[in-house]
Amino acid sequence: MPRARLTWYAEAMIPIKLYEKLDVNKRKKIAHELERRLIDKGLAKSCIDKLKKLKLVGEWLIELWYFEILEGRKDVATGHTMEKSGLNVWRAEWIYTAVPITVIEMDNEIVKVTRTKKMVEVDNLKFYIEAYFTITEED
Repeated sequence: MPRARLTWYAEAMIPIKLYEKLDVNKRKKIAHELERRLIDKGLAKSCIDKLKKLKLVGEWLIELWYFEILEGRKDVATGHTMEKSGLNVWRAEWIYTAVPITVIEMDNEIVKVTRTKKMVEVDNLKFYIEAYFTITEED
């Protein structure tokens, strides 16, 4: 079985028009609060529940995610990326595991099925957090 990286990805976008209207301190405050809100076990659990619908081999993937990711044995990266549409505030959590090649081939379906949106409010502004799983083969 090939080695793969299982990633849970969450992001929120500050639209460019709003971003341009905000002063630097307000941008930082909102970005920091959105980054904090991306750490959401309920949102991750919702993605896991959707992943269960794929009925992957022995549910190894779901158990692995639950015990490794939700219990804190994971790698984490967070950041902000300026894009054409605005400031993307993101968080990725991942682990490495061996998986059947058929699971890696299901990546597009895994992303599509697990994609979950949640609305949050920061300083009387509404933002959507979008989260999903992805799996990629590692070298």
